[in-house]
Amino acid sequence: MDSLGYIDDALYAQNKASALNRRGYGTRRVAHALYQAGIGEADGREAFQISESNSWMAAEKFARKRRIGPYAETQQDADKCRKQLQAFLRAGHDFDVASRFVFAKPGEDIISED
Repeated sequence: MDSLGYIDDALYAQNKASALNRRGYGTRRVAHALYQAGIGEADGREAFQISESNSWMAAEKFARKRRIGPYAETQQDADKCRKQLQAFLRAGHDFDVASRFVFAKPGEDIISED
């Protein structure tokens, strides 16, 4: 099946990474999902690069979906911010990016460092 082109792990990995990024998941979560799917390092390399290049967009999507930081209606207390930061980290986002979103004031513009 593989030699006939019916199975393409690299294409599967790229599609999986793109789908997870669109849902708001970070690079670590994407890498873990690819590992669980049995995708090897060679087939997953380009997918991981796609995930890294879309990491800011994914973090923004996650914050918007969960109404975190600039997308919240009101400023959150310290306990709520800690829980939101933990959710960001579980979703596979980098700590620096997650903290920028979580500790932003509602309505504040956050600009990517890239």
